[in-house]
Amino acid sequence: MNLEDLTGVLEYVKKITKEAGRIILDVYKKDFQVDFKDDLTPVTEADRKSNDFIVSSLKNRYPECAVLAEESENDPERLKNDWCFIVDPLDGTKEFIQKNGEFTVNIALSYKGKPVLGVIGIPVTGELYYAVKGKGAFYEKDGHAEQIHVSTRTDDIRLVMSRSHKSQRLLDW
Repeated sequence: MNLEDLTGVLEYVKKITKEAGRIILDVYKKDFQVDFKDDLTPVTEADRKSNDFIVSSLKNRYPECAVLAEESENDPERLKNDWCFIVDPLDGTKEFIQKNGEFTVNIALSYKGKPVLGVIGIPVTGELYYAVKGKGAFYEKDGHAEQIHVSTRTDDIRLVMSRSHKSQRLLDW
């Protein structure tokens, strides 16, 4: 793989992000068990199934790349690889458990420790946010994509914060 291949990689990562979202929604629609990891954070069947699907898809398509995934064992050998996919197969497990729809699938690719590609999928709405180094950032829904930009606004700034991981410092602000 080289940096010129990123457009093709992006299309594949978008595809598996959407499929992982469908896998998650299959679990979301039914009753499911909540387990706890060693660090006492929750994990569900959806986390595991999404993780297994994404990791196996990436390893099959890009065997030359390392993969660091939240629900997989960390392999320190990945540090010797210039290319590494970084996967959070279900970001917002607490929100998933609460069934409030506020969770995502996140897949990124780094080259020599620097991010070069990222995709965030929102399974409940079918929305995608993605970016590729040198190509910009985009929002996509129902097959329609539009480029997005960072706001230049300096007054009336908006702040986004997790419901489940609140910061007292931000609450006091």
